[in-house]
This record gives sequence, C-alpha cells and structure tokens, in this order.
Amino acid sequence: MKKLKLIVSDFHMGRGRYLKDGSINPVEDFIYDEKFAEFLDYYSRGNYKNYEMELIVNGDFFNLLIMPKEGPVDVITERSAVATINEIFDGHPVVMDALAKLCSPKRQVSFIVGNHDQGLLWPGVQEALRKRVSRKIRIFHRAYTFDGFYVEHGHQNEILHRFNTDKISVMSRYHREPVQNLSWGSYFVLDFLDPLRQERPYIYVVKPFRIYLRWAFMDDFRFFWRMLYMLIRFYLKNRIHKDVQRRKKFHVSIENIRESWLHNSTERSARNILKEGRYHTVIYGHTHGYRKKQFDGGTYINTGTWNDMVNLSVGSLGRYSRLTYALINYKGGTPSATLKAWRGLYRIEEDVLF
Repeated sequence: MKKLKLIVSDFHMGRGRYLKDGSINPVEDFIYDEKFAEFLDYYSRGNYKNYEMELIVNGDFFNLLIMPKEGPVDVITERSAVATINEIFDGHPVVMDALAKLCSPKRQVSFIVGNHDQGLLWPGVQEALRKRVSRKIRIFHRAYTFDGFYVEHGHQNEILHRFNTDKISVMSRYHREPVQNLSWGSYFVLDFLDPLRQERPYIYVVKPFRIYLRWAFMDDFRFFWRMLYMLIRFYLKNRIHKDVQRRKKFHVSIENIRESWLHNSTERSARNILKEGRYHTVIYGHTHGYRKKQFDGGTYINTGTWNDMVNLSVGSLGRYSRLTYALINYKGGTPSATLKAWRGLYRIEEDVLF
C-alpha cells in the first residue's frame, strides 16, 4: 500500500513577519512559509505522487493567543477569534495556499487543537478555516488515534495549560458575548508575555527559562525587575478580578503548586500510555523539544517546533532551528514512524527576525 502520514506541530503562526505598513512584526514566530510549502510539495509529487497521504497538524499551528486590535487584550470571543485567524491567513498566504493545494481525493489535512489555537473549538473559526483551506479538513479536540498510534498536542498534561475541550466558552455579566474559557497559561501569555515580547522578542523561545532569569538578573537588571513587577501585578490582577470564574483559576493550593512543580510531563505521560498496551507509538508536541525515545512498551516521539529557539544549556548552547516532523510510512502494510528534519532547498539568503 502506498500510504504515508506527516505530523508537524508548533508553528505558532501570527499576523506574519511583516505588517500591512511594511514594518517588521516583532512577535511573529514563524518565518518558514516557503520551506513548508516546499515540504508539502515534495511529498505530493515524484516518488510520492501516487501515495495516499495525510498531514496531521498536532496543535499550535496558529497562534490565536495574540493581542486583539480592539477590546481587552485578555478577552477572546468567537467574533474576535474569527478576526484573528483571518489576519493570520492574510499574514501567511503561502502556507494557506499550500494547504489548500494539498487537499485532494487522495490527500487529507487534520488539525489537533493545542493550547495556543484553542480558538479552533469555535464553530466560526472552524468554518473560516474550512472556507480558506478545504471542506474536507478534520479537527480533533484532544487526540487522534489510528493503527496503534496515539497523537496529542500534550498541553493537557500540565495544569497551567489544561482546559475543558467540551466547554468552549463561559458567560460573564461583564461582557455581552460568551468569552473563551481560557487556562491560567493562556492568560499568562496574553497578559504577561506578549507585552514583554514587544521589547524582547526572544523571551518566549528561550529554554530553559530559569537560566534566562539568572542571566537577566546579571546582565539586563532593569528589565529583570520590570518582569518581576509585571509578574506580581499579573497574579494580583487575576486573583482579585471582578469575575469570580476567572478569580477561581488563580486560587493557590498545595495541590496546585505540587502539580505545577512536578507536572506530568509529556514523556512521563507517553510512558504511561504505552504501558497500557493499546498503542505502540505516542506522538506529542507542545514542549518545542524534538525527541525520539524507545520505552519498554513502544516508541515516544516529540515533533518539536518550526520556530527558531534559543538554548542556554551548556550542552547545546546557542540559537538553532530544526524543522522536525514525524513520518509514518506504511511499507508492506505495517506502519512505522521516524523523526526527521526538513532541510529544503538551498537558499543564498533568508530574513532574520531577531
């Protein structure tokens, strides 16, 4: 059987690298539009021309946690989410055209919802996506399972990013429309990280963040204390918020602290799923760290990210980009998964964001 599946995650596409006035967008994470289009084209022609193929987008393809142009920065409604995803379409026409071109009777595109594109749960956002790409696309709220594979974004393993996929919105007497039922981590991105990224665009892609904090204390002293002030203000603002539903999310308990500190990581979760024996391969994203590991019960793969990252660990110090993905091939009818990196065509020059 000539059949394959491609799995990517964590593109975090925003309004595009350039804004409508021609200026650089400092908070855009994704700059590999042409390389992604080449990637899809490669697996659609030549040796793969007659293959049955599915592209699985494993969460955070769109960054719907970007400050809206109108209204409060941390209030997302269905109407504002539709406006944001249309702005993302306009900012990344090459990617969207490539997805639309890919869809055919033999080729399928499936989306799994992540913590940054939780807005895909809105019917209006799904309709906008189907109108732009294809009526054939499928959207999975949490996980996609097939042929012994378990594919999930991974944020539901962390209390800070976990949300109820069956409860898209909540009613609030402070807003005319239902508002998106955001997690603690989503508020953190909207209220705390996004404003800081206007000044330090790299702050979101630095790993491990605790090492960055030590460096900022020594070398970016004023910014460090401003971060600390904004963090305290962020917590107090939400802990005493007038909306009781939001206030409850910032209640601190021993159990919450324990789970946040010793959260069930994607790797530990994958090991537990494999132990059950129902699946031979678990594929996650979310952490932005590509990885392939063999456990007693099967294989764990993390597809990483297509964003540039800054690593402060001694063993892998520096800025890097690795366009990683999982390839599932059905040679002989037996599917097997490999972790690969897309290198694409040679280019003499490319734009640099920061």
